[in-house]
Amino acid sequence: MKIFVRELRESQGDKPSAVPPHVLKVALKVCEKRLRDLDDLIDDPTAFSELVTEDEWKVLGADELTTETLALKKHDDWMSKNEVMQAEKKKQQMAEEKKKKKKKKPKVKKEEEEE
Repeated sequence: MKIFVRELRESQGDKPSAVPPHVLKVALKVCEKRLRDLDDLIDDPTAFSELVTEDEWKVLGADELTTETLALKKHDDWMSKNEVMQAEKKKQQMAEEKKKKKKKKPKVKKEEEEE
């Protein structure tokens, strides 16, 4: 559901979503179950046990990452962010060095000034 909404916002509805229609339907169905009136939920003894059925979990969880692939993805994301941060830091350092060089003017010896 999050992927669908993000894609919809980014493309402003101009391109189709990568989320398959059957997955979107199941996600909407689960969301609708969770949005039931509180009084109905309290009165229904099976309300909380059937919020998401096993079949729905199979559809929604089909693209979940394993522990290893999730760790790798997080590591790759962190490395990418770190590279960007390092590049920005290097840019700032270079800009500061340029400023320092501009501020440093060669000192003119007193002898040269007298001449």
